[in-house]
Amino acid sequence: MPTPLFLLDRPLTNGDLETYDEQLRQLQGNILKSHGRNETASIFLTFLPGQIDGVRDFLHTMARRVTSAQQQEAQARARERNELFTGLWLSAEGYKFLGHSLTGFDLTFRQGMRGAKERLDDPPVEHWEPKFREQIHALVTFAHSDRTVVSAKLDDLRGEVGSIASVSSELGHAMRDGDRAFEHFGFLDGVSQPIFFAKDLPDATSRAQWDPSAGPRLVLRQDPLGTREECGSYFVFRKLEQNVKRFKLRRKALARKLGVSTAVAGAMIMGRFEDGTPITKRQSENGRRENDFNYGADGHGHVCPFFSHIRKANPRGATDNGIPGAEGVHRIARRGITYGDPTPRNGSSSHWPENGVGVLFQCCQAVLSNQFETIQGRWANDPSFIRAGVGQDAVIGQRGQTRIAFPAGRGSAARVPFDFGEFIHMRGGEYFFAPAKSVLVRL
Repeated sequence: MPTPLFLLDRPLTNGDLETYDEQLRQLQGNILKSHGRNETASIFLTFLPGQIDGVRDFLHTMARRVTSAQQQEAQARARERNELFTGLWLSAEGYKFLGHSLTGFDLTFRQGMRGAKERLDDPPVEHWEPKFREQIHALVTFAHSDRTVVSAKLDDLRGEVGSIASVSSELGHAMRDGDRAFEHFGFLDGVSQPIFFAKDLPDATSRAQWDPSAGPRLVLRQDPLGTREECGSYFVFRKLEQNVKRFKLRRKALARKLGVSTAVAGAMIMGRFEDGTPITKRQSENGRRENDFNYGADGHGHVCPFFSHIRKANPRGATDNGIPGAEGVHRIARRGITYGDPTPRNGSSSHWPENGVGVLFQCCQAVLSNQFETIQGRWANDPSFIRAGVGQDAVIGQRGQTRIAFPAGRGSAARVPFDFGEFIHMRGGEYFFAPAKSVLVRL
């Protein structure tokens, strides 16, 4: 018998697609690889008291509609993006509503995102948007290349579950520059992700300093209610609102303070220029996007500061445990999408929104506490990670300590204090688990 998929510690080869065909048929899509659609509807369900039989019937029906990893891979090979993608995730409260024991699920999942407030420095639940203050039992996702299709599916689902659940939703729209997505601050997003299929890996010469390859065990675990061949993934959903106007104005002020271009100031903040090229890889503002790099030659953070977003979220061998690459086990598979009207990349300040836009952050992992919560709570928020006193993540840090010492110039050992932060506000979310399709049928 082959190693169960959730224990496999290497990328899947073409031969593995046949070996693990049945497990991939039961595994939900959008875990090992993004569904790749530009339009999404995230639909939150709160099941109504006394409707357990109706809810079970609904889940039984939905299980057959859910897009499997095997289906998604076949669609990707055919370059087909006009097929509807469907996913369904359950919260701990959702499992409890159905009468299932939470034994076997991670404690972090059982506590829910509300229970993670202190670990994540999240705002109080009463400050979340109303839809997230309610107890959420399930999350249904529809994704397609056409927004009218997604909207129609949302309307259909509202009618289908009207007697068994209350419904709220979030619509996502990917902003793209060619084949690459960017976010409202103007930076390309999703440049560095763990890659689970060998055929998707760059050639060996393009991953000499940083290898993005990963085995399924990074994001999969045995379904606690399933057999050894049935696996799923823990799923994080967070609505993160961006104050674009404040970010861009503060970036301009920082550039003036340091005497550098706004492009260089932005690269110090993010760790990459807007086109995705790491600040460690070039000195000019015109270069190609690269991901094969580490921070070995920048051990003091003079080029890419320790508080830069991508350095906080992925230290690439520079953590204080002294073991190169050891932090790789904390990686997550990000599956988020932007929401709200697209921010013009070259628009004037009068067009920069202060609210109503942001990211529907989503990610998959095998262990919530060791992956998402480590990155957000122990790395991004901690002003003493990677080095004492470097400050919280300049973009997603939530501890409120926004006074940061920036390099006086690119590569300078001198530091200039500057107040920078609190441009992103968490508006609510929840932890979910993606059950195997076969487990959903039995639920």
